[in-house]
Amino acid sequence: LGYNIPLYRAARAVELLREGKPVPRGTIQVGFKHKTFEEICRYGLDKSVIEAMKKSSAVDETKQYMLVVEKILPKGAAHNVGIRGGDVLLKINGKQMHTYVDVESLLDSFVGKSIKIDMWRHGETKTFEVTVEDLEKMAPKEFLEISNAIIHDMSYPWALQYGMEM
Repeated sequence: LGYNIPLYRAARAVELLREGKPVPRGTIQVGFKHKTFEEICRYGLDKSVIEAMKKSSAVDETKQYMLVVEKILPKGAAHNVGIRGGDVLLKINGKQMHTYVDVESLLDSFVGKSIKIDMWRHGETKTFEVTVEDLEKMAPKEFLEISNAIIHDMSYPWALQYGMEM
């Protein structure tokens, strides 16, 4: 059994801890999936939008895709404002988003604040205002250990994985 985190997250946490600051982690309670530009074309996204995204990522070959909402926590922040599975992420606060790193970094800096998210769904762009929630507050705070079993409240990753309310 192992656990890993991306290096940029660890480096950010170490830097904040050195400065004596808390390490905020933001969430809007969705799980994104990478889709290539070619896959996104099949969704029917306007080619001009894809071309604009390609131009913005032309210097970085790792950003030749877009993010699509794959999972969403029922009654979570994003669900409550109308974001749904299959929505294609275009922008957050006016900035094009291509990677998990882009999204996570932005969410971490807006914990407790509202952000504007532009999504594409069924031929139109929709803008949603979502309050970024503190992921730390969603973690189980206590548990019961009996023999080899550990019992605790539903964790965020499990709730998102199985589409369950928290």
